[in-house]
This record gives sequence, structure tokens and C-alpha cells, in this order.
Amino acid sequence: MGQAVHTSPSAGALILSSLHVLNTDPDTATIDKVDIPQRHESLYFEDDTVVFLIETTLFKVHRYFLKRHSRVFADMFSLSPNKAQEGCDDNHPIHIPEVSRQDFERLLSLFYPDELAITRLLQLASPIDRVLLARQFDVSPWLRPAYLELCKRDEALTLDEGMRLGMRYVIMLSEIRQSIRANKRPSLPDGNIIAFINQKLM
Repeated sequence: MGQAVHTSPSAGALILSSLHVLNTDPDTATIDKVDIPQRHESLYFEDDTVVFLIETTLFKVHRYFLKRHSRVFADMFSLSPNKAQEGCDDNHPIHIPEVSRQDFERLLSLFYPDELAITRLLQLASPIDRVLLARQFDVSPWLRPAYLELCKRDEALTLDEGMRLGMRYVIMLSEIRQSIRANKRPSLPDGNIIAFINQKLM
């Protein structure tokens, strides 16, 4: 009398599954389509950080925000691979000697949006400071509001402000301010002033 063959449930299920595949009509058989996951176009962050040395302080921040908001940093990070080590850790920071710690903190406040902190920093920073930072790092969201504030204020540019801005910008701002004051209406709408700014300063 032969011995009975005991098959485990899992093995039996596998055998039945194999038989089902073999007996399936090729004309009616379908293969389940597997959707390959795609990265979200804007909400997939490469959590890659970079270290900067500003004065005597080290900053470790995300490349993503720097590349997204500033063409200067985008160009910096697109350099040849042999510079990849620069900024990788505290021993190999990217040194930016011409930038102060305070200015770099103000710049980073735009990339790390704690709303209250940004509001306070922008209130403390003069429109001249915001213009210079925006021009230096190519951060356009700061430019128009700062230029608008300079165009609308009653006080003329000081000698120090003019020297910091540069002759071309002083002349363009003066022309816009003159146009505002030559307007016969009580006040020129901000949209009109922005149009002047776009034409002369952007």
C-alpha cells in the first residue's frame, strides 16, 4: 500500500494556480498593468543639504530651496562634478566672503517660510537692503515690492543709499518718482507704478 502524499495548503494553492495558468485561453488572458510610480512634479524633494560658511558661522540648508528661488545658487550647484565635495560637510563648506551673516539670514528667511519670522525680518530690512539682496542672489520676489516702496516714499534717496544702489538705479528711480509726482490724480495706482518699475528697473 503506497504512502499518502500530504501537500501543504500553500503548495496546493501554488499547484492550482499553475494549472489555472496552463489552462487559460491565450486569447482571453490579460496581464495586470503595473503603474510605475512617478515623482510629483513639484512636491518630491531631494533631501540634499549643503553647508555654507558665512563670516564665522556655518549654515546647513537644503539645496532644493536655494536652486528653486535663486539663479545664482542654481548655477553654482550645476558646476562640474569635481566640485561636488564643496559644501558636503562642516570641513568643506562653501565660503561666500562677500556676504554678511545678517544678510544671509535674511535671504534664508525667504526659503524657510516661517511667516511671522519673515514678516519681522522684512520689516527690519530696509527696501535698499532687500533690493541689494535680491539683486545679488537673483531673488525676484523681493525686487518689485522694495522698488515700489522706494518710489512711493516721501523722502528722497540719501547719499549712502544712492551709492549702494548704483548710478543707473538712482536715475531710473528718480525718473519713476518724477512721473508719480507729475501725475495730476491724487495718487497713482500701484499697478501703474509697477508698470514703470517693470519697464525701467527689471
